[in-house]
Amino acid sequence: SRVAGRTHVFKYYTEWIDPRTSGGPTDAEMRREVAALKARDIAIAIEASPLVVEECGGGEGFGGGAASALRVIRRIVAAGGSVRYIALDEPVAGGAVNDGKNGCNWPLERTARQVADFVRGVHAVYPSIVIGDIEPWPYVSTELLGRWLDAYEAAAGSPLPFLHLDLDWQALGTDWPARARAVAQDAGVSVATVSRVL
Repeated sequence: SRVAGRTHVFKYYTEWIDPRTSGGPTDAEMRREVAALKARDIAIAIEASPLVVEECGGGEGFGGGAASALRVIRRIVAAGGSVRYIALDEPVAGGAVNDGKNGCNWPLERTARQVADFVRGVHAVYPSIVIGDIEPWPYVSTELLGRWLDAYEAAAGSPLPFLHLDLDWQALGTDWPARARAVAQDAGVSVATVSRVL
């Protein structure tokens, strides 16, 4: 009860509850989970991959695009819930920075157009969902984050409402809180920090 009282948002990974994948919860389990979250006034979020594999891509940021997210949202709705937030799974890291095998190394503008298309696709059906981004930091540099936020706003016509920093603790050292606050100030966006699984 103490943890539930301090928890405001619970986030699902789309791959885990997408009805086209296996190994996730049954419909009955989804109904129980959604009912438990509603009873505690905990909002539901999903983490989604907005980019679609074309001549390159795969891994972080790449998935089924808006169609995949909509399948997951509909499953949550069918279980009696509603999705309040979508956190995008590192589209800059996957689409613009990754220059490894199958990496696209796209210009930020191309990544921004795909993400804006994803947002429009979701908002066409569920306009009230708040959609923001997650990026690994400092793998994606502060300077690049600033340029990304500008590119997205130009492509979408509105800014991203939030940015989660997926922190690389080993690279950041003990002064990471001050550095994260500086990112928020420079970016002019609400920034939260999340732990990176190493």
